[in-house]
Amino acid sequence: MPGDFQFAAVPDVWVPLKPPTGGITDLAIVGRLRAGTTHAAARQDMDRVMAVVRRSVPVIKNSRPDELLVPLREQLVGGVEQMLISLLAGVVLVLVIACVNTAQLLLAQLQTRRRELAVRAALGASTRRLAGEVLTDVLLLVAAGGAAGLAAGVLGVRLLRSYATDHLPRASELTFDTHSAFAALGVIALAAIMVSIVPMRLASRVQLMDTLRSGGRRAERRGVSLKARRALVIGQLAGSLVLVTSAGLLVRSLSHQLNAKLGFDAVHGVTFEVSLPRISYPERPFSTGMEHAAAVRFLSAALDNIRALPGVTAAAIGKPLPLSGTQQASVFTPEGELPALQSGAVAPIAQFGVASPDMNHALGMSIITGRDFSPSDGTGSPAVVIVNESMARWLWPGTNAIGKRIRVGRPVDQAGWPWMTVIGVVANMKRYTLTETPRPEMILPYTQNPYLTFGTMQFVIRSNLETSALLTAVQRAMAAADPTIPLAHVRTIEDLVATSASNARFATRFMAAFGVVALVLTIVGVYGVIGYSAQQRRQEFGVRRALGAGPREILQLILGECLGLTGVGIALGFALTVVAGLGMRPLLFDVSPFDPITLTGSIVVIAAATIAASLIPAASAARVEPRVALEG
Repeated sequence: MPGDFQFAAVPDVWVPLKPPTGGITDLAIVGRLRAGTTHAAARQDMDRVMAVVRRSVPVIKNSRPDELLVPLREQLVGGVEQMLISLLAGVVLVLVIACVNTAQLLLAQLQTRRRELAVRAALGASTRRLAGEVLTDVLLLVAAGGAAGLAAGVLGVRLLRSYATDHLPRASELTFDTHSAFAALGVIALAAIMVSIVPMRLASRVQLMDTLRSGGRRAERRGVSLKARRALVIGQLAGSLVLVTSAGLLVRSLSHQLNAKLGFDAVHGVTFEVSLPRISYPERPFSTGMEHAAAVRFLSAALDNIRALPGVTAAAIGKPLPLSGTQQASVFTPEGELPALQSGAVAPIAQFGVASPDMNHALGMSIITGRDFSPSDGTGSPAVVIVNESMARWLWPGTNAIGKRIRVGRPVDQAGWPWMTVIGVVANMKRYTLTETPRPEMILPYTQNPYLTFGTMQFVIRSNLETSALLTAVQRAMAAADPTIPLAHVRTIEDLVATSASNARFATRFMAAFGVVALVLTIVGVYGVIGYSAQQRRQEFGVRRALGAGPREILQLILGECLGLTGVGIALGFALTVVAGLGMRPLLFDVSPFDPITLTGSIVVIAAATIAASLIPAASAARVEPRVALEG
């Protein structure tokens, strides 16, 4: 289906659909598979049914339709499924990093309570009782955070519903209901379990005698708490590297999309659509196309009126316009035996469109060789066609395509289909997405009765006027041709380009936000671990100062510890980034998932952030006086 096709979210009016009586009609048919039937079986059954229909219904036989069987789920979310999975993975990573940070805070609190826990153990508290106290603290913390998160989730869903309508299928139906609440409660419970594992284990293993004798200090230095916190920081660093790298890859991919060679000029262009009611503009199918004389008269008059407006430098009509979300394709037959097409019996397929004279000027397309359509290319003139570079190289490699001939349709049953002479070759352009590989394309003049319907036609205007002033004048010009025809989908060419990149921009913004959050949480975690380590080693630093070490040596010692943690975290994160890059490959355009520039930049960002986080505790440790060595 076309990229801009969507089922109505809330239909206002239902009308009965009359069976089509002639010609080619695009219909979206929804069916439900019988229980146990596979998609492949349904595809075979549809082929069997259509073969019978083609043999038994003359109109269908003449129009030679084709059909596309697509699962409804794929129709609705197929274009954004990979993006949603990647964003979900980003959400999970942020959640894990937040849980790790919370676990670190609980470990720090546990260290201040070691003596209290030892006293409780001495008074007969069981291991289960000590672990239960830690779990109670965790549950209170998580419950408070979860309640705030639920409230924020309600607001977040409302914002997402208003912001993501153009990016996510069925976004207007998003609600924060009981299912969402239970899902959030499940996440909160999972977070509580993750956060409490390490603190509970350490609380249950408190060394009673050692803690009481040392006043809680020496046991803290010898305990596994610091090792656990370092391990948690390493995990944070690895997760942050994955998110920062993923955001960097998406940013580079978006940049490449926006700077991709379009094949046309997006500046100073305005487009809109008109829909022509068949009661006023009837069409009649015949063996080689569609007769739509009334539509041609209206479109020609409207173009003449628009071209006469002051400030308009070019105006044309076409279908489909680039990046407009619609597409057409057709089988065709080239003249002669071509080596490029001898590999199989299946008829070749090319993208198919119609245009008026001056379309290349209006869109800023470049004609590589030959000429554009002219007003003389009408129904009484020889049939002509313009092809793009890809089609010219495909059919006639190494030779001039001008003068070659093709015709629409399959090699069989070609009586009446006219041969069209190639009069021009235009540069490849992005027709449907900014990330597509240009496909073979043929463009026919709209005045020579191409076989597609003119029910909807698209205008493109190039002008040096402001858009608002131009549209006011265009509305008057269109009303002069037919006051009953409204303008729809009014957009600038720049809007079309921006809309084509909207999903990539949407994913990039969210992933960048995840990366920033993860980086901030990691900085807090590194600061906490390095600060705690420096605090526990104050007496050691005092001894070192008393033995002649200067502040610089102490500073280097702390930064060395930080760099050690960073190195291990980056090594682990690099391995995870490789896996994440492979999963994100479908979202990337012209960027390798292992792009060295992005990966190097992400490593530098992570390393710089961790060093910056450790500078304050390192500077504090460097100022420790030698007399601290005498402290008990």
